[in-house]
Amino acid sequence: MKLASVTVEGVEEAAVVTLRGAVLLREVNRALGTAWPTGLLEILKSGALEEMSRWHLSAVEGGLTGALDCAEASYAPPYRRPRKIWGIGLNYTEHATDLSEKAPATEPASFMKPDTTIIGPGEEILLPEQSERVTAEAELGVIIGRECRDVPEEDALSVVAGFTTVIDMTAEDILQRNPRYLTRAKSFDTFFSFGPEVVTPDEVEDLANLPVSTVLNGQTHRENVVANMTFPPEYLVSFHSKVMTLLPGDIISTGTPGATVIRDGDVVSCRIPGFATLTNPVKGLAITFDQKGESMDLGYEGEVALVAASSKGLGYQTARAIASEGASVMLTSRDGVALERSAAEIAEETGSEVRYEAADLTKADDISLLLQKTREELGDVSVLVTNSGGPPAGRFDDLDDEAWRGAFDLNLMSAVRLIREALPQMRSRGYGRILNFTSSSIRQPIDGLMLSNVFRVGVLG
Repeated sequence: MKLASVTVEGVEEAAVVTLRGAVLLREVNRALGTAWPTGLLEILKSGALEEMSRWHLSAVEGGLTGALDCAEASYAPPYRRPRKIWGIGLNYTEHATDLSEKAPATEPASFMKPDTTIIGPGEEILLPEQSERVTAEAELGVIIGRECRDVPEEDALSVVAGFTTVIDMTAEDILQRNPRYLTRAKSFDTFFSFGPEVVTPDEVEDLANLPVSTVLNGQTHRENVVANMTFPPEYLVSFHSKVMTLLPGDIISTGTPGATVIRDGDVVSCRIPGFATLTNPVKGLAITFDQKGESMDLGYEGEVALVAASSKGLGYQTARAIASEGASVMLTSRDGVALERSAAEIAEETGSEVRYEAADLTKADDISLLLQKTREELGDVSVLVTNSGGPPAGRFDDLDDEAWRGAFDLNLMSAVRLIREALPQMRSRGYGRILNFTSSSIRQPIDGLMLSNVFRVGVLG
């Protein structure tokens, strides 16, 4: 059975999704003489779902009339006030690699979100003014069907009412400042979309091989199957039931195969076969430099700038500011797809020549090729901006040799190698400017960021 909530004359009502369309629960009650609740959360709380499932399996759509066309129905989130929303961080190893972090291996990295983050299909994701880099993450959501505590993993599906599509948002730049900012980074209004359907377990034939896809503007950004989760849904239900009592309607969002940066005008979707696709538009503040009073003359007109880690966040905004002054700019990061989009946006806004090249700045050969390509396409570099993402968080006892070597290459040697390769080109132009971007940890160590505290200070000597 598939359930949803649709908006009729301003009221959100539960409906059964059939092959002919969405049938309101009040119409089902009228046809069958039943008195099931007409709100989806109330259905879960009352225990009516089990009786409804038995009816659906035996009678399916017999005798139901008044179906709303699924394509035209105005879907809401299944409900707006669950008692708990659990999120799971880095549950796919591949996604952890994207963030240069180590995936948890012994227990889930879970967090909670308030219900004020909830929106439904088609509602706008609002980008907050406090963040310059928000990511969206498609996930499989697990809906708890009855009150439970200390559930064995092998019995976990017996307490699950169904599954749903989720898009979870993160203010990634806020989170990267300090991992203790996770709750704030996850809790802005509109930062949790789910629905349109709750699909009961009997409708999901092969949960382990269910693919989950993050889709941006119609293009699949990342896809992976449930079987590749570090902690599968059954384990997550059992694990969290041993932390606190789970209640009907509680949601466990099981982690994303990959996050994508979202900007004003984007459309992001969660696509899972057998589920209605969840899609939300993105709305943000299109602030120009003149509006912010940031138009300034840095003397970069006609110069050639190379900006590291510039597909998003601070690097992106720096490249945008330099290009607005009339400089030619080379963007670089590991994410070629994001670089292509960012380069096109900056070029369109500023009218400057903007190129991009994907590179791993922990590798000396990649840096040499990057500088060579910049010279070939734009000319000798005269402005260099060194920048890098944060190394994995952790205290001294949490970090092995591999983590130390990785942070050394990422946060210190990347700047050293970029400067070494750029200096000959600057000398040939008779002009050079080097801007080193680092972290506030160079002034005051940040608790829990041992690697950042050690290596970022070396960038400024």
